[in-house]
Amino acid sequence: MVSKIRWQALLLFIVFLLVLAVWYIASTRSVAFVPQAGGTYTEGIVGAPLYLNPILSLYNEVDRDLCYLLFDGLTQSDAHGNIEGNLARWWDVSEDGLIYTFYLRDDARWHDGAPLTAKDVLFTIHAIQDPDYRGPAELAAFWRDVAVDQLNTYTVRFTLPQPFAPFASYATIGILPEHILSGVSAADLPSHPFNLAPVGTGSFRYREMNEERLVLERNPYDYRPQPYLDRLQFVFYPDEYTALAAYREGKVDGVSRVLLDDLPKVLQDASLTLHSAPLAGYTAVFFDTESPLFADRAVRQALLYATDRQQLVDQLLRGQGVVADSPIPTHSWAYDADVPHYTYDPAQAARLLTEHGWQEQEDATARTKGSQKLVFNLLTDDNPTHVEVAQELARQWAAVGIVAEVKAVPVATLIRDHLRPRQFEAVLYEMRSLPIDPDPYPFWHSTQAADPGQNLSRLHSEEIDLLLEDGRLNGDVQARKRLYDEFQMRFAEEVPALLLYSPIYHYALSNRVRNVQLAPMINAGDRFRTIRDWYVMTRQVLASELAVTPTSAPLSDHP
Repeated sequence: MVSKIRWQALLLFIVFLLVLAVWYIASTRSVAFVPQAGGTYTEGIVGAPLYLNPILSLYNEVDRDLCYLLFDGLTQSDAHGNIEGNLARWWDVSEDGLIYTFYLRDDARWHDGAPLTAKDVLFTIHAIQDPDYRGPAELAAFWRDVAVDQLNTYTVRFTLPQPFAPFASYATIGILPEHILSGVSAADLPSHPFNLAPVGTGSFRYREMNEERLVLERNPYDYRPQPYLDRLQFVFYPDEYTALAAYREGKVDGVSRVLLDDLPKVLQDASLTLHSAPLAGYTAVFFDTESPLFADRAVRQALLYATDRQQLVDQLLRGQGVVADSPIPTHSWAYDADVPHYTYDPAQAARLLTEHGWQEQEDATARTKGSQKLVFNLLTDDNPTHVEVAQELARQWAAVGIVAEVKAVPVATLIRDHLRPRQFEAVLYEMRSLPIDPDPYPFWHSTQAADPGQNLSRLHSEEIDLLLEDGRLNGDVQARKRLYDEFQMRFAEEVPALLLYSPIYHYALSNRVRNVQLAPMINAGDRFRTIRDWYVMTRQVLASELAVTPTSAPLSDHP
């Protein structure tokens, strides 16, 4: 009996060893796919480059997007607007907030292999400061009074006329190569061939371009980990519809922006992956707070209560937007999550109007207050979505006795004849490309109420002015946060503009393009924030190799 038990135990042990051996062989022979360097990603973009030059590119979205890949600034921002080093390893600020000293990397190289030095920084800033500079006027105005000095080969000092807390965010502007452009005057820079065959320090460098496409290749001198992709190719199209059609024809791997009307088609295409992220900016109705009608804060508040913003997003935008309660983006470090939220409450809107003397009339559609009627023109541009939104707003407001007469004009006319001279009562307008730093001063300080300022509502508030002034002067981030929280509370009380929604950016790529990740975006170029991690090629490795080597470690054939 004992002998039989021993034989059974031995048999069970042998079976266990066989199972263990089979498991070991299977696990060591099974394979996994990991990224491999190589391949090309081709994107269809709308428009064409004019100035692949960071100090001239601000007016053309294609230029801005491509400069993101080609050039670097002293600093860069993360998805929340926090500023970190880029070409500068670090920087320090004097106690009085007037002197910023940047310490450059000594391993940064231009695309031609030449070292980046302080001379390049000085050349770039001096080009912007030159009276003959032909770039954006606001850029020249900002840098005009900033003194820049070279302390040594890799150290640059900026001296400001007064403390300015957002300064490090302005240092994100791309740096130009002095060794290539030193003989070119600021007046001649816009016509120089450099603008269409640039040399930068970005992770990809210029290879070739014609009327139809631009090709970039990996920068072999990059101080950062090399990208997986060998090349990026951008094909130019007249509009988003043509770019999407090019994908269906197999000409591109992705399209730079998907319009609202094309979303259903993209979502139904199993070969495409749709990437979406909130984009800094907002669409709002700006009120002329100096006009007799909108000088009354109760009217502005009533209009907000009478607006079903979620319905606008759900029905007219098909859910592709986020209701906005603050002029500071929700993904910014300065956003106050406790900012007052106006819910849709037409009864409250009606009560407010009645309490402040705006009476309903039996034989009229609009409320009146003495001889004044609650009737105004609502301007917008001829974008079909904006026109639809304006018309729906007019319909909602009519329910509480407010009459808005919608008028749409071409966007150029809207800006030239109405926004700049402040010739409007109320205007539906989309604010795009907000600055990296959440500083609201340019948009809401009383000194910015006339052109070229951007305080479209002509808001004048001593309390808000003081908050914005202190926010610019205070270099302590936590102190700035408290000031901007208070600003957002005051803004919600004043309602100088009826904030509607913030946009969502949609980006569609073929499934063959892997590891694409979108975080909240300040501008469209931020879709390339993780470009070095994208890949289209893979290789097989044994599962046992992955077990011993962490997947985050550099691969042997990854440059």
